Amino acid sequence: MTAGLQGISIRRIGSAIAAEVTGINLAEMDQSQYEHLHRAFLEHSFLVIRNQDLDFDAITRFARWWGELHTLAPHVTFGVPGNRHVSLIKNMQVRALADGSKRRITEIWHADSSWDERPPTHAILHAKVLPEAGGDTLFANQCAAFDALSPAMQKMLASLRAVHRTPKYRFDEGSGTETIHPVVTTHPETGRKVLYVNLSATREFEGMTEQESRGLLEFLFEHQVRPEFVYRHRWSLGDVVMWDNRCTLHYAVNDYEDAPRELVRVSIVGPPPKA
Repeated sequence: MTAGLQGISIRRIGSAIAAEVTGINLAEMDQSQYEHLHRAFLEHSFLVIRNQDLDFDAITRFARWWGELHTLAPHVTFGVPGNRHVSLIKNMQVRALADGSKRRITEIWHADSSWDERPPTHAILHAKVLPEAGGDTLFANQCAAFDALSPAMQKMLASLRAVHRTPKYRFDEGSGTETIHPVVTTHPETGRKVLYVNLSATREFEGMTEQESRGLLEFLFEHQVRPEFVYRHRWSLGDVVMWDNRCTLHYAVNDYEDAPRELVRVSIVGPPPKA
C-alpha cells in the first residue's frame, strides 16, 4: 500500500492489473489529487475508488478531468434525461448469439466499442444498486498479454491489422459499424505495446477471410484472458471503477438472474488506436 497525497491510499489488489483507492471524495477532487490518481491509473490500468456517492452531475464533473466525454447516440435509450454523457446500466438484456447460446450482451470478453474509429479510452462505472450476491466483473491486462507472447509472435502480429465489426446482436441499437485497427497498438501515455483484439468484435485480419483468420484469432482470444492477466472485481455499493479501455478487456458475469443491478456509466474518447 502507498499512502499518498492528502491521505489518499492506493493498494494493489491484482497481480497484473487493479488497485484500490481510499481517502478521496471524487466530487471535490482538485488538480493535485487528479495527478495522483492519474499516475496510479497508468500504473495499474484499473482503479476502484471506494465509498463514493455521486449524482449524475458529479460523476460528469469527475469524468471531465480525464478528457472528452463520449456523447450517447440519439437512438440509445438508457441515457439520463438532460445529460447525453451519462447512461444508467441496468440488467442487460439476454440475447441469442450466433453460436446458438443465450447470454447478456456484456457476458463476453470485450473492449468497449472497438468497432468505432475512436473507441473509448477510459470507462467509468459507479455502483448504485447491487444484487445480494454475484454480478462480478472481470478485467484482463492486454499489455501483460502481449509481453507474454514469444518475440517471433510479437513481430508477426505487429505487421497485421484486424477488422472490428459491431456484433450482430447490437444492430437494433444502430447501424452496424466496421473499422480496421492494428493488432498491436502502442499505449499513447505509457508507450507499452498492447494486444488489441477481442472476442466480441474482432472478425478477421485485414486482407484475409474469416476462415483464414480463425485459427490465430482463437489462439489470441484464449491467450489474452489467461488467469495471470485477470482481476475479478466484487462490487460494493459506492464503488467507482475506472479502467483503461486502450489496454484492458472486461467481462460481466451473469450469475444474479433477475436481481436488480444498476451502474452509472460515463466514458472518455480519444484518438484512434495507433501501432
